[in-house]
Amino acid sequence: MRNNIEDLNKKNWRAKTITNTDYSRIVNRINDDIGKDHFSPNDLHSLYLLAANSKKNDSRSIPNDVVTINSEIILICEKRIKRIVRIVFPQYMESDDDVSVYSPLGVACLGAREKDYVIVEQKGSVKRFIIDKIVFQPESERAYHL
Repeated sequence: MRNNIEDLNKKNWRAKTITNTDYSRIVNRINDDIGKDHFSPNDLHSLYLLAANSKKNDSRSIPNDVVTINSEIILICEKRIKRIVRIVFPQYMESDDDVSVYSPLGVACLGAREKDYVIVEQKGSVKRFIIDKIVFQPESERAYHL
């Protein structure tokens, strides 16, 4: 099942957009974390493929409806339950509302747009979410340091 979800997500990677800054941060972070026991090689590989295959934009020209690193978004699951999450690197996870960009959900959300559906495999089942709204995007607030 995981391969089918990965194949579906790979098809969507070329349609995604990330910032040049996020791309650089992702590549540098992955290089630092390769081989560490607490990071799954598959998760690192998925994130790298997303970063490598997505369109890159300057931080100042990224559309406001695109999920970037440190964005806070409202996700709605299939049961219509809303949840606010923040997409972050693993070292910046501070609460249960933080989602690692290394996780399948983090990879699925990064570069997606408001109203996009994202599909992930979690705990052996396929889950579908809609990105209802971007509550905070650093680039739209000109917080380029985040």
